[in-house]
Amino acid sequence: MTQYVYGLIGASTLWPWNALITASALAETKLGDTPALYNVFSSVVMTSSTLTSFLLNIYLAYKSSNFRNRIVYGEVIIFTVFMTLTLLNAFTSGISWLVLMVIVAITSSFGTSFVQNGSMAVTQKMANSNMSLSIMNGQAVAGVLPPLLAMFFNSTPPRLVAPLTFLSVSLLSAAVLVLFSGLKKYSTLPANEFIDTNIEDDMSSEQDISIEAKHYKQVLTMAWSPMISVLLVFICSLSYPVFANNVHSSSFSLKLFSPLTHFIWNVGDLIGRILCSKQSFQVRSSWLLVILSVARFGIIGVLLVYVKLSSFNVWVYLFIMFLYGVTSGHLMSSAVVWSQKKIPHDIQGLGGSVLVLMMTFGLLLGSGASFLTTALI
Repeated sequence: MTQYVYGLIGASTLWPWNALITASALAETKLGDTPALYNVFSSVVMTSSTLTSFLLNIYLAYKSSNFRNRIVYGEVIIFTVFMTLTLLNAFTSGISWLVLMVIVAITSSFGTSFVQNGSMAVTQKMANSNMSLSIMNGQAVAGVLPPLLAMFFNSTPPRLVAPLTFLSVSLLSAAVLVLFSGLKKYSTLPANEFIDTNIEDDMSSEQDISIEAKHYKQVLTMAWSPMISVLLVFICSLSYPVFANNVHSSSFSLKLFSPLTHFIWNVGDLIGRILCSKQSFQVRSSWLLVILSVARFGIIGVLLVYVKLSSFNVWVYLFIMFLYGVTSGHLMSSAVVWSQKKIPHDIQGLGGSVLVLMMTFGLLLGSGASFLTTALI
């Protein structure tokens, strides 16, 4: 039961993001009169969200608190923000709608940052690494479902589909709040699920306590490889929404092709994460993890060249996007598991916070780089 709840928590951290960046059909309707705004829609939303997340996670990484409460606070914020968006979406268009989406991206980032920081800190302290993988797999599922819904309702006007997608974000957060509150103080876990028998004392202090700098140095020294890998994976991955929203095919309408591309990439991402549930598929070499993360940038180069070829084939393009997604999920999950094995149990809560900080820093740099990708397509 606990693994499923943490899977839903993982889904709730990425569902808001995907609900926003896959709203390309709605963006075309709302920004149709200003193509320049539509072209940068994904990059603007991503940058607004990732900058907020990065700054907040710097603060959260330096503060120890009740990590379970952070999960609850974050879910409440996500629920409130997307319920508000569901109600206001119909009353805005053009630049006012884009401003609304930016505000939502910023405010929802507060919620997802709290949830990510809290959940990663909790699961990193668990002896069973499957809890961390449950969060990772939940995030991947959250990437698959929004574009799947967009394809399913392809013939339905975006002005009707989008509010349902936004509402689903709030409903998911509400479900997480109910289920997570039902988990009594770790009573659903066997005693040996936790590495440290004093974990509850470590996590129950309501007063923030500054963490000594030497612990950060220890985390970064012992887990440098997964931290660098996470950073590189997210920098590289943030160009995928630009391709998904701006590459068109004569064989498909934009309303179908864009969510299809998002779906293919995220299915690959999900498969890559699931593979890591088996130890034989995990990358367990520090240098190999970093080398593969660097080499992955070559996929962006291949895509930039291929989409401009006269012999462009939509199925080859989608296959490349699939591999782009598989490598993201596989390397990301390998890095999370590897970091848990490298960091001593007494500072694994801090390790989870630093890991989330590296994720958001990678997202920030990747969203900035996405403007360059947009210009090159």
